[in-house]
Amino acid sequence: MNNYYLTDYDVPANNPSRRVAFYRARKYAIREAQTERSAQVLFSSQSVVISDDRQLADRISDLAKIFHATASHVYSISEMELVSGFDKPKEM
Repeated sequence: MNNYYLTDYDVPANNPSRRVAFYRARKYAIREAQTERSAQVLFSSQSVVISDDRQLADRISDLAKIFHATASHVYSISEMELVSGFDKPKEM
């Protein structure tokens, strides 16, 4: 059974340059983990990253703290299975 790590964070939008700097640092942390440890990122959004690499999860959480996030959490997920979902059709 694989372990996955969900990192969620809330970097305030009231300082756009700090927020952009966080996303840039996060991008480099992901790239480094993928290159050095073959980490896989299963999902990434503006406030969540899911990966199979604990070090990456902790690094992103640490970066969020450095960039003044109001909250940051790392969760361990032992099994990942889509149990429900919805995709809105794209309008043309």
